[in-house]
Amino acid sequence: MGKVDIDFKSSVPVFDCNVSLGRVHTRRLVVDTPEETISAMDHVGVKSALIHNPYGVNYDPVDGNKKLIESIKGISRFIPQFTCNPSTFDLDSFSENVEINNIKAIRMEPSKQNFPFVSWIVEDCMKWIVKKQLTLFIPATDFNPDEFHNTIKMFPDSKVVLCDLHYSHVPWALPLLKSLPNLYVEISKFSISDSLVRLLNIVGETRILYGSKFPYQPMGPQLYSLHRWGISESTLKAICSENLERILGVNI
Repeated sequence: MGKVDIDFKSSVPVFDCNVSLGRVHTRRLVVDTPEETISAMDHVGVKSALIHNPYGVNYDPVDGNKKLIESIKGISRFIPQFTCNPSTFDLDSFSENVEINNIKAIRMEPSKQNFPFVSWIVEDCMKWIVKKQLTLFIPATDFNPDEFHNTIKMFPDSKVVLCDLHYSHVPWALPLLKSLPNLYVEISKFSISDSLVRLLNIVGETRILYGSKFPYQPMGPQLYSLHRWGISESTLKAICSENLERILGVNI
């Protein structure tokens, strides 16, 4: 099996872009508190994490975002990500809360939130996201690829991250990444033999982001894999933290 480092910690700064914090009603999570999340981060050397609350996706974005802010208050290593549903929310009120809480990233999960990602639903919200220079995160499992492509194509100045990319998405996701230069990719679930090589060939190191999908998956495996690909330290740093820092406009 080769040499395995069971005491592995990252050799470069890490900013995890896909972490959920809070309980869900469908299963018991191994970790659902800020303290436990910090402990998991320390175990593998993750410095900061972009955090969203699952209640905001599965039930109510307003309450979920409120729970998020309450749970991470005072923890500088947690960067909050607000959830929104552009088909039901009040944009003015949401925008005010984004400003008050210094939010840099927005999360939509259209399938779970029961709306299509099409211009006649999301256009006003997308215009606002571009104006405020926010970054939008959407799971690959939550939209029709053609609808998504057509809509994002309308907003070339937007910054959009494709999350939860899985090997089963390869036939449409890789052409999608080629077609949309403003689309970034998060790699927590992208585990195939040549995954990183294919992504580097298609989008280069500047559009790949490390994420763990914690606590549904552990933080370590994908991070460990990145350290074993034989890529340069500069590429490793870009994927593990610098790309996310750049598109969010923050320094960890």
